[in-house]
Amino acid sequence: MIDSGAHPNEQAIFSTLRTRDVKTDVAIEMHFLSANRSQIAASLKTTALCGWVALEAFGNIWGTRFALIGLQDAIRKIRHGL
Repeated sequence: MIDSGAHPNEQAIFSTLRTRDVKTDVAIEMHFLSANRSQIAASLKTTALCGWVALEAFGNIWGTRFALIGLQDAIRKIRHGL
């Protein structure tokens, strides 16, 4: 989600912080989850893509081992789903 501006910087963090008085203390709250379906779907897809890229990279390192257990075929199937 960094491509969509989700990197943690002070402005992004402090813009979502809310304070409220609780008796003698101050509670600091932060809204960090979203009910926006398109944001959630984009996050899940990006996570899956990262996993796929990692498998591709390890496949280049351990190609023979991946071939022995049939993982290369599974990676090709995953790629078409993404």
